[in-house]
Amino acid sequence: MPLTSGMIPRALVQAIPSVTPNERVTTLGIGATLNVDFDALKSVADPALLGVGVSPSPTAIVAVGPFLDVGLFASQALTLQVWMAMSGGTFRQVSNTVVPASTFENISGLRITSRYVRVTLVNASGIIANIELGVYVRST
Repeated sequence: MPLTSGMIPRALVQAIPSVTPNERVTTLGIGATLNVDFDALKSVADPALLGVGVSPSPTAIVAVGPFLDVGLFASQALTLQVWMAMSGGTFRQVSNTVVPASTFENISGLRITSRYVRVTLVNASGIIANIELGVYVRST
């Protein structure tokens, strides 16, 4: 009978990258706002350690990863905002970018430091905007 050890053998491992996408190609009306919400802890944290209180975003997409990427192209000037919130807390703005018409805007690798993440697109241009918006929470 071979000798065995209670130790787990050590081997080199490589993390499998993951991404939670939300992509939209649509129009955004005059004065309209579009929110894309993520819950970055629901699937990876011990529920007993999460704060109490009502989620600021009951429709949040369950996401895995500590980084946020956003790509936006629009036919009109828009405002792109990033917000974060703790469990039971209120969204706090962490980024505000005015994106000129027909200009691609890229936010890459913004570190997520709260449970909830909201990306908001605001059309104050006075004209309906054609938009291409991609919002991604990624692991690496």
